[in-house]
Amino acid sequence: RMLPGVAYLEMVRAAVVRRLDIGADESVSIRIADVVWLRPLALQSASGRVEIEIDLAPQTDGRRRSAHDFEFQVALR
Repeated sequence: RMLPGVAYLEMVRAAVVRRLDIGADESVSIRIADVVWLRPLALQSASGRVEIEIDLAPQTDGRRRSAHDFEFQVALR
């Protein structure tokens, strides 16, 4: 079984919301750009459970326009 790509994006969106301390009642737009899929996440354990780490850091490639611009990486733990 493979984790759908949209699940990765939802996890990143949730990490940004937590990092920026955005309340559940607030309406905000989050733009996720320049996504590269290196390989799919295969759920291979019998339980279907895996631990995933999301590394969220300020953007450092010179394109940072605000304090809300981040780079991210999703990986298995």
